[in-house]
Amino acid sequence: MIKFFKKKHLLQRTFITQTFVFLVVFNSCSEHKSSVLKPSEEVLQIRKPVLELYQNLKVEDGKAPNFEFIYSLFTETANLGYVKEDNLILKSPQEYFSGMQGGIDSGIVKLLHEWEINGETAHF
Repeated sequence: MIKFFKKKHLLQRTFITQTFVFLVVFNSCSEHKSSVLKPSEEVLQIRKPVLELYQNLKVEDGKAPNFEFIYSLFTETANLGYVKEDNLILKSPQEYFSGMQGGIDSGIVKLLHEWEINGETAHF
């Protein structure tokens, strides 16, 4: 009985390994992958302000973000949103970052790094 389970378990592991290798090879040959990894110049231009925001939205080694530069990345009518208790709260960039700036100025926030978890750029 034990030999049967070991043999069955070994066959399952072999099948899983072969399937994984196939998927890795298949995925590496996919044409879609190259377009995901190499965005067009237009998409890079659209994404540039977002990347600049995250690059400049850091607190470390006693240095605070340049909020004037950060505000310059947004249009006058821009809104940033977050979800609180199942409600979408929209604020201007100045309102949105004022709490962060207050925490930095008061010394409460000493280290801060923000980054994008997932992003999608749609170009029309």
